Parts: sequence; C-alpha cells; structure tokens
Amino acid sequence: GGTSGVLAVNGAAATINFISLKPSYDRATAMARFTGTSYGELRTDGYFSAPLADNVAFSVGGYVTSNPGFRRSDFDYTTYHFKAMLETKFAGGGFLRFTFKKGDQHDAYYADMPFASNGNGKIGDVPGLNGLRDNIAGRAFGQILVPDSCATGTCLRPFSLADGIHTQTTQYRIDLGKPLTDKISIFARARYLKASFDFNGIFPGSN
Repeated sequence: GGTSGVLAVNGAAATINFISLKPSYDRATAMARFTGTSYGELRTDGYFSAPLADNVAFSVGGYVTSNPGFRRSDFDYTTYHFKAMLETKFAGGGFLRFTFKKGDQHDAYYADMPFASNGNGKIGDVPGLNGLRDNIAGRAFGQILVPDSCATGTCLRPFSLADGIHTQTTQYRIDLGKPLTDKISIFARARYLKASFDFNGIFPGSN
C-alpha cells in the first residue's frame, strides 16, 4: 500500500501502512516463513538483524513470490522486495538510520469478461467460459507489438501479458532523530525514490 489514501484510488479505507522492524541491538534475530495457496501462489519471507557494535546494528529482509493469479492463466508472475537498514545510536540519545529498498513486481492483469443473457432477463456465463475462474487473455498475448503514437518515436510498442503489470522501485532513505532536552527533540528525514511502471493491460476498443 501507499503512504496515504492519495495512493489508493477509490480505496482510502483499504490503505495499509507497513511499519518496518527496527534493527536489533540486543542479539541476532532471524525469521523465515513459507506460504502456499490453493490457487498456486508460492511465497518465501525472510528477515535477519544483528548488532555490529554496542551502538550499531543492521537488518535485512524481504520476500520472493511466484503467483499465477486468481484466474486460470498461462503465465506465472514473480515478485521480489528487499530492504536493508543500518542504524547507529548516539551516546546522548537519538539515532541515525540509512535504509535501502528494492522491488521488482509483476501482477496479473484481468481483461473484462463477457457474459450472456439467457433470454429470461438473467445474466450468466458464455457457454464454455467460467466467469469466475477463466481468463480470456491467453498465451497469444504473451509478447506482441501494439500500435502507438508515432510522435513517441516509434509506431509500435512491445506489449507483454507475460510481464503483466510491471513495477520497479529503488529507494534510499535517511532518518535522523536527536533529543535537545528532556521535552524537546528534533528529527529530519530525506527519501529518494526511482520508479518505473509498465501497465500491460487489454482494454475493449484499444486495438
């Protein structure tokens, strides 16, 4: 999820903020989890943190997943997200933390499904097509060229349903906190995010 409802179009109430575990200064800490689902998703999560000195600690974590999607699909979509932190504590209180995040995410795209009327005013599946489980976008759309505006420098652009909705992110962040008195403290944060987004979706009437 995004950092606010601004990034959750028509779903502000569904926005979730993830608060990362802070590096462990006491002892080495590790976690691993393996997940499988009835629709074919496989996922591995991992996390490790340990102190490097009395006032320095680090952590690394992330996950890798392979997911064909909820509907029947000829494709498998892989994703990974990785995060690393290095933090130091000051003798008089406060901290300085460096964070690096990297993500490469592929998500399935589901084209609009056709439905049919049985003549009695009831809507149902097209014969031979399960509206709940099937997917009209098949292997033929795995790698094709689609028309594009020649003003972009090319009249055709590559389209890959095998890649699906492809998002790549790289982020660097610095956090600084320092108490000035028992009641007053200051903080500073800076973040740089580089992202690319390739939406490979099939739309009616889009040629």
